[in-house]
Amino acid sequence: MQALTADPSRLANVLDLSIAIFHTTGSTPALQELDRTPTAARQGDYYLLRAQILDAMGKAAEAANDLTLGLRSSPTRPDLYYEAALFLMQHGQARELFSLLQSAVQKFPDSRQLLLTQAIAYGLARQFEASKKVLAQIQARWPEWSEAYLIHGIVLVGEAKASQAKPLLETAIALGSKDPLAYYNLALAYMESYPADADAAERSIDVALKLNPNDAYTQSLAGKIAYTRRQYQEALRRLHAAIRLWPDMLEARTTLSATYRALGENQKSIAELKDIQRIQRRLPGSANEIPPSDLWKVLFSVPAPAPTGG
Repeated sequence: MQALTADPSRLANVLDLSIAIFHTTGSTPALQELDRTPTAARQGDYYLLRAQILDAMGKAAEAANDLTLGLRSSPTRPDLYYEAALFLMQHGQARELFSLLQSAVQKFPDSRQLLLTQAIAYGLARQFEASKKVLAQIQARWPEWSEAYLIHGIVLVGEAKASQAKPLLETAIALGSKDPLAYYNLALAYMESYPADADAAERSIDVALKLNPNDAYTQSLAGKIAYTRRQYQEALRRLHAAIRLWPDMLEARTTLSATYRALGENQKSIAELKDIQRIQRRLPGSANEIPPSDLWKVLFSVPAPAPTGG
């Protein structure tokens, strides 16, 4: 163990082995392996990884304590900064999150994943100008990386700036993005532009559906596009699919009511409106159905930085 204390490379091997065990065998054996680290060698990286493992075990208080110890001990690995950022996001610790990410990007300025994580964090906090500033830096340094354009487009859609979002989302797709969110948000941008381009929106949403048919928002938007194009049977099919995935989805039920009304099926239209009222009484906050998960989904699709940076 004295050799482990004196040799940073051997300590890194222990961390890597613990991470591998965590992702293949589980939290408990990973923690047992990690805790073989001698006390004298327990620095920032050790505590950040331990916090991640403890959080996965449902021990949030212990995880928070180790996270604090880790941040005080100046971690050296960008992948563990990234995992710490996820922990803070999941637990809603915004002040600590932004402080952590600022330290991380200063220490690892060439880690585009950490920069992207910082941009996403700003976006989730609805600090859109800060998010776009970081994204512009990423695009300037790594112009071939589709993820930055995708995030930038999603942020602009969230700001209701559809005309600005479209070219960024189109660029993300042209650079090879196969993320269904790219096509979903592009379809949404086409629909929210003035004038709306329902034909282009349909082409985009069709790809999103092929990539992820089990997303209620995608099915609902497909239904709305079909309704706009007066393809009422297709609208019914997509809207019913959305409601099967999310029975309380007001957006889908509102469009479904309008579709029934367009078909002259007034009783069904009224029944949907009554269902909407029942849902609103039962779930008072249900009126706000802005998709909360776009940036979260992209965040978890971005690979963590390599242990040595980059």
